Amino acid sequence: MARFLKPPADLRRPRQDMRMPSRIKFSGAEKNMTLDELEDAIQHARNAGARGDRNVYAILSTSGKIKEMGVDIGEDADY
Repeated sequence: MARFLKPPADLRRPRQDMRMPSRIKFSGAEKNMTLDELEDAIQHARNAGARGDRNVYAILSTSGKIKEMGVDIGEDADY
């Protein structure tokens, strides 16, 4: 199952002038994501409000495998 990545410490403490993050990120249980984890992450992103026309961002390993992925959500995403 794909794991949500913890936001940096400064994002965990909400401030009045700070908007909610507009990208959710996922990583695999092991070093790289499996196809099942990628599918699970996409389902979570869609349930969180990500539209099908949003870009998908990924961090790849040196061998080209997906280590982390992120999807923009919300109205102000992809600005």
